[in-house]
Amino acid sequence: IVRDPRDVVASANYPGGKKFVGDKKPTLFHLRTWRKSVEYCYSLRAEGWFHFLRYEDLVTRPVNVLNDICAFLGVDAFDQTAFCDAIRDRNGEPWQANTSRNRSSSLISSKSVGTFERSLSDSETAYIEAVCQHEMRWLGYQPLEQRDAARIIRGFRDQEVLDQHELDAGYSSNPENIAAELRRLEEFQAHYSSHAG
Repeated sequence: IVRDPRDVVASANYPGGKKFVGDKKPTLFHLRTWRKSVEYCYSLRAEGWFHFLRYEDLVTRPVNVLNDICAFLGVDAFDQTAFCDAIRDRNGEPWQANTSRNRSSSLISSKSVGTFERSLSDSETAYIEAVCQHEMRWLGYQPLEQRDAARIIRGFRDQEVLDQHELDAGYSSNPENIAAELRRLEEFQAHYSSHAG
């Protein structure tokens, strides 16, 4: 399962309640982890034993998406009303939500979709879209606007991030990491240019 990287960073770095991933981490750290997951999805997409989905599709069309998984696994489908009152555990008790926001509900909710618009600064959103634009495009996530990706990558600085064990607070703005991201951007742009003509 993959999720919009903007919401991933918003959830990890600006949780509305309980923190599940510790202190705020550099944005590029989260994005490289996210891109690795997407790379697995892209590489394995044609394999008959592999199935992936977008989080947003799951929470906006839960029964349909879960029934696609059931079909993939060759198990019985869910009734269309299966999740109308709550998700239940094997003892019939309401399942506790694993969200940092509203943990009181055990309903499938799409309220977490687009939380980045309320949580992230414009510079954070622009940076995520610049660093992940190719994967976002492949997955159908739309950027808020077209921007100069190279300029954004060069100029981005994380705010209020502290050094952590083996993770420097300046990870996103480290010159080596900036250079690596710019090379990656140029490679993707060259690839798309050669396939466009």
